Amino acid sequence: MRALRRGGVEAACPYESTLPEAENTLKRLRERQIEAQAAADALIELDAASGPLATAEKLAEQGFGPRLKSTADDVLARLNAKRTKAA
Repeated sequence: MRALRRGGVEAACPYESTLPEAENTLKRLRERQIEAQAAADALIELDAASGPLATAEKLAEQGFGPRLKSTADDVLARLNAKRTKAA
């Protein structure tokens, strides 16, 4: 500021130029935050759809490896086994 004043150039009032700049910066930061959140959400969805747990579940459904979730048939088989042992 001193150098500008010595040179004869008067600067605008600081509050006149900084408020619009601050508003624009805040707007850009909000846009970046929205984009970053959207990217994070997309990565979570991709991981859920093709992550290791989803792959293991798909393989188990095809008969490769142990099942990760019980099916209705599994529950019925356990109940029948208990019933036959009790009888």
